[in-house]
Amino acid sequence: MSVAPGERVAVIIVSYNTRDETLTCVESLRTATTRPLEIVVVDNGSVDGSATALREAFPDITVVEAGANLGFAAGVNLGVESSTAPWVLLLNPDTVVLPAAVDAIVAFAERNPAHGVYGGRTLRPDGTTDPSSCWGRMTLWSLTSFALGLSTVFKRSRLFDPESLGTWQRDTVREVPVITGCLLLTSREDWHRIGGMDERFFLYGEDAEFSARAIERGMRPVIVPEATIIHAVGGSTSSSGRKMAMVMAGKATVLRTAWSRPAAVIGVGLLQAGAALRAAPAILRKRPDSTWAVVWRSRKAWRDGYPKARQTIFGQQPPASGSPSQSAASSSPAPSAEFMQIWEEGYLSRRSSYEVMHLPYVFVLDGEPLRDAEGRIDRDRIRDYVARTLASTPTFRLRLQRPLLGLTPPAWVPDDDFDLSRHLCFASEIVDFKTADVRRLGGEGDPYFDLRHPLWRVKVTELADGRVALGLLTHHSIVDGKTGVETVSVMLRADPAEELPEPTDPFAGFRPARRLELPVLALRQWRARHASSLAALRAYGAKPIRRRARRVAARLWLPFRFDDGGRLAGDGLMPPRHSDFRKLDLSSANKRARGLGGSLSDLQIAAVMSAWDGAEREVSLRIPVSLHTDGERQIRNNVRDVEISGNADHELGSVVTSVRGQLAERADPRVGKAATGRQIGTSTMLIFATSARYWAGAEVLHVVPFPGSLGTDELSSSAIVYGRSLFVSATTPASGDVHRAAGRIYELMSGLPDTGRP
Repeated sequence: MSVAPGERVAVIIVSYNTRDETLTCVESLRTATTRPLEIVVVDNGSVDGSATALREAFPDITVVEAGANLGFAAGVNLGVESSTAPWVLLLNPDTVVLPAAVDAIVAFAERNPAHGVYGGRTLRPDGTTDPSSCWGRMTLWSLTSFALGLSTVFKRSRLFDPESLGTWQRDTVREVPVITGCLLLTSREDWHRIGGMDERFFLYGEDAEFSARAIERGMRPVIVPEATIIHAVGGSTSSSGRKMAMVMAGKATVLRTAWSRPAAVIGVGLLQAGAALRAAPAILRKRPDSTWAVVWRSRKAWRDGYPKARQTIFGQQPPASGSPSQSAASSSPAPSAEFMQIWEEGYLSRRSSYEVMHLPYVFVLDGEPLRDAEGRIDRDRIRDYVARTLASTPTFRLRLQRPLLGLTPPAWVPDDDFDLSRHLCFASEIVDFKTADVRRLGGEGDPYFDLRHPLWRVKVTELADGRVALGLLTHHSIVDGKTGVETVSVMLRADPAEELPEPTDPFAGFRPARRLELPVLALRQWRARHASSLAALRAYGAKPIRRRARRVAARLWLPFRFDDGGRLAGDGLMPPRHSDFRKLDLSSANKRARGLGGSLSDLQIAAVMSAWDGAEREVSLRIPVSLHTDGERQIRNNVRDVEISGNADHELGSVVTSVRGQLAERADPRVGKAATGRQIGTSTMLIFATSARYWAGAEVLHVVPFPGSLGTDELSSSAIVYGRSLFVSATTPASGDVHRAAGRIYELMSGLPDTGRP
């Protein structure tokens, strides 16, 4: 390690639904040291507004939105990759950094570079020592003591509880086997020597494995007691039983990755024995929700370690009965099926509902990198790029499979007749973007998807000014707003020169599950999501059998009613509509929102209400709220609507204040509350990317967002954050003045005269 004195420190914080704690942590950092800091917060798909709140409160820090819960190890690696400072300091979001802590740990590292990895002292909020800043090494003896209960009876004993490191208060300099990720410093050079965090780990255990690799490379992890923080342990984890199950999964993963196979088997057995011993009293007293009772019931989930533990504890199943990364060399391909949720099934229950749920996306690109030497669109290059990105992604290789006899929901299965030409088209005419129908640029109005193949299509259109419009048409049955942005992002890159992998079939080694196989696969997946067969049976019985019977009957009747109403039914559900959009400066819009006493989202909702020009002045909007959490299975559509009302004649600031108050009242999106006034549409805001993105080497200049409208909607809006800009759209029926509506929303959100479509 060779770092000059006084160099910057990159502080990496991985946050998941810890908005308030993270804000406090960052604030404490900024006041705890005068050393130059590069603060990077990786938001792991939070649904509590963490990213927006952080940007508003601290515009000078870097907020990296992972788009999903990657886990701690992958989140840390992403944060390190997004920073450049010579020092790397990992910090938990639920910590408060005390004055001089950063200065002390970095100064010690500068004086003692041979240690390589440095930790500090952590205190509980009440001021007592929290020993979790470091641990002893896991050994067969420490696991035996755990299995026999000795580590509990003789807690903090150096003999029977060696991993606790005895009664040491972490108040002296001392070399230790394990430094935890709540406070861990290393140089960027040493970080790369060690190899970063092992992303097989999801949560807990990754820091023990990281420390072990550091020691293998000759480093000597050390505690610096003057580097003191306050730590509210487990800010991203709510259930104590579930948290302990994750700790056990981390330990099992360390055993299976760092120990010999026989020793690992013995070690995992000792972990299970210790869990059984501690669970027994709770089971006898019929306290099934106690910590160790939960751990014991979920032993099948954690004893194999990660990544299997992630799939079972968090319910994040691979497609069907295996992972698409499984070797294609298998002589007997495994069946693959991912079952739909009830609301997704509804989008495919009739042709009319199926057709109106086609969802367009539009990106405006720099056209120059997409042209060949003669100035024409390089179609071969574009085909190759789509083949390497979207067409090599599991979501975009799945087709619909209806169940036999209606016994299960429909499933997504691999398309064994995939043909890229069905999913890529080039417009035949050059279009003037200023007057173009932006929805048609996204593919609306083109032929509907063939249900026998994946439900997506890319459309490339040359624009008269030399730019290129990239349209992506998808279907609501495979994405909602949040997962749609995450899914679409796979076709874009942060580096225009990034070398892409060769095109691949993500389901190599798998085949589409047959209709006859779906009930068996559904039963297996249902059982895998529960701790025992009895628990699975109870969960199944929680819903009335009459309701399940009605669903089966509806699926059986589907072939006879799918075409009910035909084209007229589709027109009735979704009359013709059109959209327009505007581009705002993100910083100015944020400043205006704060000045009016609200967030950017509050301002957008208020602006849509105030832009309404109908006769009825009291109006309401549907606000989609994501319910995605780290504890769910990978549900594609998990959104509920919250209704917010306001008066279009009221002053904008008072509407913003009212909106903010109503959203706070409806903090639990599962509790529906009726709003007053005329229901006019929907408003949604998403974050796409905070830095430039590229498609086939061409920079994305504009992003056109479209709201998920209903046929009865009269004015809807969608906004998306990209780079330093905010793109806001308006959608109205074809009879409405959409250009005026978009311009009015722009004026209200920016405080400036409308400048028209960018």
